[in-house]
Amino acid sequence: MKKLSRTLLIISLAAVLLGGFFLARELRETAAAKNGFATLAQEVAAARDLPSGAPDTSDVLPEYAALADNPEWFGWLRVPGTAIDYPVMQSPSRPDYYLNHGSDGAPLRSGTPYAEEYNTYDSDNITVYGHRMRAGALFSDLGKYNKKDFWQQHSIILFDTRTERREYEILAVFKENVYETDTFRYWEFSSAITVAEFDEFAAQCRTRSLYDTGVTTSYGDKLITLSTCDKKSYRLVVVGVWHSAETKTQSAR
Repeated sequence: MKKLSRTLLIISLAAVLLGGFFLARELRETAAAKNGFATLAQEVAAARDLPSGAPDTSDVLPEYAALADNPEWFGWLRVPGTAIDYPVMQSPSRPDYYLNHGSDGAPLRSGTPYAEEYNTYDSDNITVYGHRMRAGALFSDLGKYNKKDFWQQHSIILFDTRTERREYEILAVFKENVYETDTFRYWEFSSAITVAEFDEFAAQCRTRSLYDTGVTTSYGDKLITLSTCDKKSYRLVVVGVWHSAETKTQSAR
């Protein structure tokens, strides 16, 4: 009996040590990735703040010139007042490639935020995925939207395409169990065939929202959906709306 107890104790200690090793490795790798992304974000911010000279005739915003040669670079995502300041990737032929790869294509446990493979800049909704890392990297700060007062101070999402700067108002924040048979399959919505289909998606988002943002949307607007892991099989989802010039004109009348 004593021998058995000693064996179980040794196994338990080994499991704790092994778990601690993997946790420490994850934290080191995440911290290194976080620093790498921060350096890239600083370079982009510095280029963004440079005074404009001659008219730009390129097909990409000037601050992203260093990223433009990568055909899988899709855009840049920022949420002011948070640590979210990252490139967004997209690989149509390898849909989840950036789940565990860096923006340079190298293996990276924390991955890089990436868009659904069927999304385009003209899609009614762009879905972007990102890990929720323990070291505070990637989409960790989305968890703060559980509280309404955080949303009140951070209600804007900035997303730049290759050629356009977009500002989205946060429409809804909700959690969804993605493995339930009747789950709201928000990630499948990209382009509405009818006005009613767009309105139904927006209504589903607002109904599920943890709180009322008071933000409205209508067909012609563009949406962005940020999705990250929550507890167990749930996902935390933040949906923003970029009002088109047409809908802005209509709302001003």
